Order: sequence, then C-alpha cells, then structure tokens
Amino acid sequence: MELGTGVFLSAIFLGMIALFVATKDRWAWKRIFLKGVGGTIALIAIIGLGTWSYVLYSERAVPQDELSGIKLGMTEQEVKYLKGEPTEISKEGGNWIYIDNNEYKSPYAVKFKDGVAVGLWTWKTVKASLPYVTHISSYANTKDIEEKLGKPTQVSMSKDGFTRMVIYENYRVWFALRQEQIEAVGVFDPVNYKPGFKE
Repeated sequence: MELGTGVFLSAIFLGMIALFVATKDRWAWKRIFLKGVGGTIALIAIIGLGTWSYVLYSERAVPQDELSGIKLGMTEQEVKYLKGEPTEISKEGGNWIYIDNNEYKSPYAVKFKDGVAVGLWTWKTVKASLPYVTHISSYANTKDIEEKLGKPTQVSMSKDGFTRMVIYENYRVWFALRQEQIEAVGVFDPVNYKPGFKE
C-alpha cells in the first residue's frame, strides 16, 4: 500500500470514529448499523440470485443447428465458400470430410441431401478434443448426458457392440460413446436424416 493511500484510509477511519463520538447520544447508531448490514446482505443475495439464474438460463440445453462453423440447411456452395474444397469425399454416402492441418483441431464431416447439409459430425483424434455441444463436455459419460438432456430418443449399437450412439431428436444431436467416453458428436436435421449404425 502506498503512503498516500494509507493516509487517506486512515483519515476516513478516524473521521468515522470522530463522527460516532460526536453523535453517539443523538443518532441511533445501532439502527443505522443494522440497516446498513441488512441492506448489504440483501444486495449480495439479489446479485447472487441473479447470477445463479443467468448461469442456469445460459447453460440450458437448446436444439442445435451448427457445428464447426457450418449450419444445417447450408447448400454445398455455401459450405465450399466457408470451408473450401473438402479434404476427401467418402465412398459410402458421399460425405464431405474436412481434416485440418492443425492436429489439435478435430476433423469433421458434412452429410448432404439434395445439395443441402442435413448432418454434421466431428470425432476425437489423438491430440484433438471435441467441441461442447448442448453444453456437454467431451469428458462426459452416459449419466452426465442423461442428467442434462434426459433419456435419448433412440440408442443405436455398432455391429461389434463396442460403440453406442445416443440420439436426441428434440435437441438435434447425437453422441457416440465407447467405454463410456464420447468419441464423436453430431448435429442433424431429424426430418431429412436419421443417424445411427447400419444394421
């Protein structure tokens, strides 16, 4: 603390003592003190309640329509304009796959139907983690997901039984889990695309 600040604070403290001594017989200091403390507690409670309400509201689960900067409903031309040519196009399904040169960014894929994006997904790599979807961390497990979103609309199992996909049509999202760890997340248009493992 600097000397000037110390002198200023000391002057305020001594001034309050002098005011109390000069007015202790005329002013109801007890009532003033209690009102001041009560007002401060009420103000802190109001601010705390407001902050808590804002956090709950801002972290609520809402339907998703975007992933990796691409929105459902974008045309192939719009996706090309934003992201450029895809790194590759899958032989099965014709999905556009984008793999970034930065190994810390997860790759992602876009599924089109009639030239319009109806499905978007991304998956973990050795160094890349997944983005938050509906405020769910990539470190969440099935219990964490269900606590946030409730029971899934559908559950799809891979043929080998190692991977489970939990699908939430009302939130337009899915999560693929392996050994209770999220391996991939996706956003989809439930009217035009049904995610899940093939039989």
